[in-house]
Amino acid sequence: MHKGIQYIGRKQFVLLLVLSNLFSYLTYYPRASAGQVEFGSSIAGLVLGNLAVWGIGALFFALEDGTGKNLCDFMLFYNRPLGRLYNGLLAAFLGLSAAHSICGFVRFLNREIFPQSSYLVFLIPFLGVLIFGVVVGIESFVRTASVIFVCAALSVALIFFGTVGNVEPSALRAYSQVRWTGLWGTFVAVLQSNVELLLLFTLVKHLAQRTPSVFQGYFWLATGGSVGLSLLVKLALGNYAQMQQYPFYALAVSSDLSVVQRLDSFYLVIWVLISFVRVTALLLALCTALQGVLPDRRYNSGVWTALSLVAALSAAVGASSRLYEWLTALVKGCFAPLTLALLPLLYVFYKRTVGRGGKTKGGARGEAVH
Repeated sequence: MHKGIQYIGRKQFVLLLVLSNLFSYLTYYPRASAGQVEFGSSIAGLVLGNLAVWGIGALFFALEDGTGKNLCDFMLFYNRPLGRLYNGLLAAFLGLSAAHSICGFVRFLNREIFPQSSYLVFLIPFLGVLIFGVVVGIESFVRTASVIFVCAALSVALIFFGTVGNVEPSALRAYSQVRWTGLWGTFVAVLQSNVELLLLFTLVKHLAQRTPSVFQGYFWLATGGSVGLSLLVKLALGNYAQMQQYPFYALAVSSDLSVVQRLDSFYLVIWVLISFVRVTALLLALCTALQGVLPDRRYNSGVWTALSLVAALSAAVGASSRLYEWLTALVKGCFAPLTLALLPLLYVFYKRTVGRGGKTKGGARGEAVH
């Protein structure tokens, strides 16, 4: 395992976050805007939720101030026992999130595409690919992620051209209502599931150039992509999209392009590629968090133990619908990403403020004595 720091470019890091967010959108965001929530409210809540994430990211970069530390390092620096506890909790949540994402990926294939096949037929090869992605390290992984982004963008473009003929722009007026309850519900759902905050605060130490523009680029790409896909799905499928567990997949199935017979196969390409990026990024962040918990001599064995636990949990949870619902409630039914990101930031802000206040008073006393 690569314990040293491997540096990556800013654009590569942004694409990594955007692909992870696309996985969240395809899996969770459509359901957050279903039911009785007006479409306009869900779009406004989505934009405001991502804007709040941008603000939290800006706060981190203001506190980071070019030190090269990630949030795990800050907690260890200001309070080592508390920092070790934080790193342990962060690693545990990242492991649960990785297992949940693995189950979500495999369950989609097993239920929507190949219902006659065994769950393990998809799980075992996917775990092997994930372990390879972790072993090669983040530097090689993000190069693959850049290629994956291009492939995903081309697949989305093909689905768009196959769907645009079914879009009725006049129907947009009927979906333009915005109400407070729907807006607030979607805003909360975005913050609940935005694990990209933790990926940023954990993997930021690998950035060669640390600038606030990282989250600015992420905000525009992630928000523009989510809003654009939401509009495409809603205008092409209407209320039928609310009855689908995977609305964008339903859109791909119903699409038609003269030169391509089955556009749902391109959705499958998107799903496989972004799932690989999402879970590998979570596992790399897990390995980074474990650096603040385990000593050097036990790091490799600790990482392999953690990866084995994630694989075992994925196999156990994926085979049981009830366990999967419990894990979903644990990972997506609380504010763990927001809590694990915002509370440590506020603690670092408090320690910085107290430290500067002490230096100011000490300097004033020194001048008085002089």
